[in-house]
Amino acid sequence: MRDVRSEDHKLAAIGWGLIEHSYTIFQASQWYSVSRSQSLAGTAWTSTIYPFSGTGQCGDGKYYVATNTNGTFGGLGVTTASNGTSTSITVTGANWTTNALVGQQVCAVAGTGNGEWALVTANTNNTITFSGGLQTNYYHLPIVTPDSTTQFVVEPYWKGLTGSGPWTNGTVTFQRMNFNVISGAPSDMGCSNCELYDVGAPGGQVNVGGAPSIIDHVQVSRTDWIGSNGVQGFPENDLWLGTIRDVTITAPDQPIAPPGMSTRYVPWTFYRNSGGNSFYSGIDFYPMGTKPVCWEIGQPGGGMSANDVCIGIRNDSNSTGSASRAVLGFMGTLGPATAWGADQNGSVNRLQGGLPTGAGVPGDIAFSTGNAGSSGSTVADGTDRCKILGPTGHFVAVTDNTYDFGANGANRPRDLWLGRNADIAGNLTVHGTCTGCGSGNSPLSAKGDVWVFGTSNTRLPVGADNSCLVADSTQALGLKWGACASGSGGGSFASLTGQPTDNANLAGALSGKATDAATVHNTGNETIGGTKTFSNDQVFQGNVSIAGSMTVGGPYQVVSAIPSSAPTAAPSGNSELTFDNNGKLVVSENGGALTEVAKVSSSITGNAATATALATAPTKCAAGQAAAGVDGGGNALGCFAPAASGVDVNASGQVTATHLAAALPVAQGGTGFTDTTFQDTAHKFAMASGSFTSGNLRVSDSNGNEEMRGGP
Repeated sequence: MRDVRSEDHKLAAIGWGLIEHSYTIFQASQWYSVSRSQSLAGTAWTSTIYPFSGTGQCGDGKYYVATNTNGTFGGLGVTTASNGTSTSITVTGANWTTNALVGQQVCAVAGTGNGEWALVTANTNNTITFSGGLQTNYYHLPIVTPDSTTQFVVEPYWKGLTGSGPWTNGTVTFQRMNFNVISGAPSDMGCSNCELYDVGAPGGQVNVGGAPSIIDHVQVSRTDWIGSNGVQGFPENDLWLGTIRDVTITAPDQPIAPPGMSTRYVPWTFYRNSGGNSFYSGIDFYPMGTKPVCWEIGQPGGGMSANDVCIGIRNDSNSTGSASRAVLGFMGTLGPATAWGADQNGSVNRLQGGLPTGAGVPGDIAFSTGNAGSSGSTVADGTDRCKILGPTGHFVAVTDNTYDFGANGANRPRDLWLGRNADIAGNLTVHGTCTGCGSGNSPLSAKGDVWVFGTSNTRLPVGADNSCLVADSTQALGLKWGACASGSGGGSFASLTGQPTDNANLAGALSGKATDAATVHNTGNETIGGTKTFSNDQVFQGNVSIAGSMTVGGPYQVVSAIPSSAPTAAPSGNSELTFDNNGKLVVSENGGALTEVAKVSSSITGNAATATALATAPTKCAAGQAAAGVDGGGNALGCFAPAASGVDVNASGQVTATHLAAALPVAQGGTGFTDTTFQDTAHKFAMASGSFTSGNLRVSDSNGNEEMRGGP
């Protein structure tokens, strides 16, 4: 069939054959058409047969029919904006019903922003809001902000019409009109051996496919143009040998040319089975199916042939949604063309990640290998192992995206051999043993500098004379130069033998001093010979044994903790002065028992008479007598024979027995008496019977008075 124009919505149905230079006109009434200057908004629609469609710029290119005959469309006809933003359009003087336009789409059909659309989320009496922002169906059409030149309509949200309908706009109910513009015969079947060339087929679908079929230079109006009555007609197989090229989406008012740009079209995607998830979308492309593109060459003059090179080899029919198995197979070596002529340089072979726009992030370059599998014919998927990061160009392991040339652990099990020098601009961190490592690049630059580390290798300049290096966690480097602490450095070596001026002499001088037997060290047992003079206070926390004499020039004291156990006596021939476990000062004389040292409350220094008296033995009573008292010198007073008083004593004056009588003997006492007046009748007391009241205590003075009664 050639050179046919159809005014029906269908063009042809053939079993096989060729259709060329033929088309059917776009039958539907559009929501708004610039060429016809008309709009469906606000109009009554009475036909259930005649189709209508969306705008060319923002519609879906499909036909729809009403299911009622007395409805009126809602939305807005062509309207000029007063101003706009990226999320709103305002029309001064408008009087819309609040939120009456919600759920429909606003579409710019002329002026600034032509070809942009947005889903209405709210409206006031004069402002339409679309919080999701502006979008476009066109390929590479820049999004711009509407202004006072923008003309727009409000129409149904075509992409939101899911399912089979019906749907409602205003009071019109409608559904999608599914049909095939071109199909096989009979019964609208698919044409598997058809060739289409220079054909227009808007509104419906093209039900053509199969190995011998060719679809070339065909114009359609909907992105799902290949299929049958709303569904896919030719499912993909492990062999797809049909030819499809130069198919474009074209509807009235649809191709637009922004200022300074070429004509823009709507992209489409080859209608697919379920399974995959990454499909190309473009305004025109060449779906190759499973057909690779190959090139051949041989020697000049018909000599020996060369190997073929091919690209686009597809043979993994079960790869479905796997990224690593979506392989662009090739045969041969992928590289620039070989140079021609003598001594020519080879060309750069560039491999590049996706380029960003604006503040976007450049794409990485990933290097993948297949995963290990088990025996069988199942294809093992692959995994990204290393990447060249787009923003930095670093070559890293995918496992952690941190370390160049391998990640931690098992991801870098092999050695990295560098046959020449390695220049490292940053820090070098060695996690294992660094064999044969030198000192690295020193940060030092002046005499006396110190190599330290804060967050990196750093130079700490030399401090002032006689200052010391002090640890200080508040410093960035953890160290600083400061005043020397007392007794801990900062002096000179002048007192050392030879006054060393270098390390060798200093080591020798220190060694000589360390072996001096007269040196007192902090720890360890030592025997010190000679006389030692300490000009300052000394504290000894351990035991100190002094074989010779010790002279103390000033006041001294001995402080000792109370021992936990009793001390032992000195060995024979030695004496000991120590403290016992009660804190008392005790003495062991010539190996004798430990005896508490007497304490005197007042000084007796210089009183020779008192000392002599203390050294004289006191007077004792005669044998068989007892003392009535003791004077201040320890002498016995009032010696008497105690037998008459009912008490027996032995030769040492100790009481050995008592003899009770009917009445207790009189006891004498008082003050100011002598050894003879003690026996006078005065100052007596007794417990007796007879002339006294029985059981009373009788106390008398020199006149015999004062009876004390204990009873009634």
